Amino acid sequence: MKHVKKKKNLLLCIVLIVALVFVLISIFCWKNGNNKKYSDNSFVTEKENIIEEPLRETEESFMEENVGPDNGIEINTPYGVFYYPEIWGNDIRVEESEKGEYNVTLYGKVDKMEEKLFTIFFEKNNVSGYLFGTLSVENTEKVNVSIEMTEFIPDENCSDDNIDKIYAMQEDVNYIIEQLYALDSFEPVGIEK
Repeated sequence: MKHVKKKKNLLLCIVLIVALVFVLISIFCWKNGNNKKYSDNSFVTEKENIIEEPLRETEESFMEENVGPDNGIEINTPYGVFYYPEIWGNDIRVEESEKGEYNVTLYGKVDKMEEKLFTIFFEKNNVSGYLFGTLSVENTEKVNVSIEMTEFIPDENCSDDNIDKIYAMQEDVNYIIEQLYALDSFEPVGIEK
């Protein structure tokens, strides 16, 4: 009986070790799969992380320096002036719209194509993108501030450099998010200042 019990315990230990190894290999493969630049799901994951963790640092340390009047592209809105990195210069087009409520959309240009990068919505009654918080306007009104990232799906003719450039332009939305969080009149959703 003791001999059978020892075999069962040994067999159980082996099964547990194999299961543990399988789990570790699965985690390792999953992490490596999500770190691939252009895997099917990594774009969504990377962009969601930008939105969910706007103040995090990446390998490139995109938040190393502040963007402001001396080194940024000025984006005037009725709710304040925001700055986008001037490194993109003429490769950025800003489009404002007041259809319904106010929003601003940034487009990135590479070679002969122009891609919608993201839209920032300032809305009193709606939330059209991922809600970041509210801005107090005229001490009584609250305006919802949300951002909608545009999924960039490159075609087969798009070079790796152009793909990287579009993704980098999209990632720099974090400069605007950082500026929103710095406003005294901004109340972030779910995060204490």
